[in-house]
Amino acid sequence: MLTILPNESNSKTVSKTLLSLVFSIGMALGSGIAYGWSEFNSVSREICPEKTCSQQQLLTRADYISLESGMSITDVQSILGKGIEVSSSATTKTLVWKNCNNSSITVIFENYNLKSKQQSGL
Repeated sequence: MLTILPNESNSKTVSKTLLSLVFSIGMALGSGIAYGWSEFNSVSREICPEKTCSQQQLLTRADYISLESGMSITDVQSILGKGIEVSSSATTKTLVWKNCNNSSITVIFENYNLKSKQQSGL
């Protein structure tokens, strides 16, 4: 039977192994976050590919005002278009619509009905 007694060499090896594990997990999580951010930015660029803002239908303050609490996702999309899903859970979903001039509308749905809305720059 082989017995390993703790000594300075073993504790350094364990410390290095734990440090390597923590570093690897951090890199994996960081890569995932970076990937998600780059995907969001690439989707944002696809909204306004080579057209200028004057050539595209812009979201307006009137569009924002027409959104009412309790509206379904389908009703909101009939006014604003498809939108970009930025987060979701079992009961909530957040969609964003963005103009080329960086003005935007963000809508949070709960159980597929409009719970809250926010605009920026309209």
